[in-house]
Amino acid sequence: MRQTVFIPAHRNPFRSERVEALTYRETDLTPADIIATCRLAHHGRGALTGPKGSGKTTLLLEIARALETQGKTPLLIRLNETNRHIDWQALREQTPLCSALLVDGAEQLGLISWWRRRWLVRGVPLLIITTHGSGRLPTLHRHRTTPELLTALVDELLADVPAGMVIPSRDALPSLFNHHGGDIRQCLRALYDQV
Repeated sequence: MRQTVFIPAHRNPFRSERVEALTYRETDLTPADIIATCRLAHHGRGALTGPKGSGKTTLLLEIARALETQGKTPLLIRLNETNRHIDWQALREQTPLCSALLVDGAEQLGLISWWRRRWLVRGVPLLIITTHGSGRLPTLHRHRTTPELLTALVDELLADVPAGMVIPSRDALPSLFNHHGGDIRQCLRALYDQV
């Protein structure tokens, strides 16, 4: 009979702080490349597009860190299903102080609201958004996920797991990937619950 071992949340290899510490995995794409492409090819405007859980937010956060390393002042706005609004008046006051505006989850803004208010940020030298679909700004990078990417991330998260901890089977990862429609974030949440 298999004994169930309770794993405290702070030892779960799939806990949020470990997942959030993962870096973006596209080896031939760096935040500096995205910034340069946005500035040179798209007049400082661009979008990271892709399905949920494909790494858009991870890459956007790495872009913010790269800008800070360059001495720039990025302003990051994160939108989601529970926070769908931007305080446009506050944004108008803050944009002259920032050298880049990064909007995560721009699809949360209605298309009409987006097009009406784009002029408010016209003075920002760099505007990069994340969105599930294309069309709001030129696409800088289209994200995609694969079962191999999920496996690589799981391998990294399990690299320092103590002996004796029951861990998910690598053979089950492609099925998990398909079950969650390729949403890596949802796969990792499911694995958290399995450990």
